[in-house]
Amino acid sequence: MKKILLLFTVAIISFTACSDQSSLTAPEQGTEKGWVSFSNSLSKVDAQYVEKDIDGARGGIITFRYGYLLIPRGAFEGTRTITLDINNNEAYVDFGPDMTFDKPLKFTIIYRDVDLSGIDESGVQFGYMDGSDFVPVNYSNIIVNKKAKVLGVIGAELEHFSRFGFLR
Repeated sequence: MKKILLLFTVAIISFTACSDQSSLTAPEQGTEKGWVSFSNSLSKVDAQYVEKDIDGARGGIITFRYGYLLIPRGAFEGTRTITLDINNNEAYVDFGPDMTFDKPLKFTIIYRDVDLSGIDESGVQFGYMDGSDFVPVNYSNIIVNKKAKVLGVIGAELEHFSRFGFLR
């Protein structure tokens, strides 16, 4: 199963958003931390809304332009319509409906051809906001590569649904 996921991740990286020209802007000096934002000066990352009915006992996978969400067997009870709303102004995804899981879901998203100039590669994190506090999540790998123009997270563990994204 791990080999299949690794091959799928490599395929997603190879085929996602290769032709998009987008830009990320750094925070201005003296501003507080916030979501990594996409610049309006070049074409934006495409917004995308995806929904799929998933039986929690069986699990499943939801694919989208920039990655996938893996739902393991037994993650929740019943069938639910799972939604992902990929924002095109800031590097976050809104997940729905509001729910918690018996087993964590695995989320992978890779943005390609993004301008990361001005971003501190070591300061980028992936997680969610709990009130005014940012909570990082466990993941297999985070990618912040200015030279390759890639921003992504592989295997982020989602124990609930809310807004998850990259914090600068």
